[in-house]
Amino acid sequence: NVETDLRSEFEAQGINQTLHRIYLQVKCEVSILTPFKDITKDITNQVLIMENIFGISFQRATGIDGQET
Repeated sequence: NVETDLRSEFEAQGINQTLHRIYLQVKCEVSILTPFKDITKDITNQVLIMENIFGISFQRATGIDGQET
């Protein structure tokens, strides 16, 4: 049995910039069979799929990059 869920997280990264992360959370039930005992465990793991910083950069805001603001 496997369950998945997408998680999104936003975090401030300085002036006018935001870090956006998207995670895939995977939860599965694992059965371990031994001669003397059967063991069942739930395992949950989170995998980073995407990370991006967006917003206006200092260079763009001040015109240092040569583009109009």
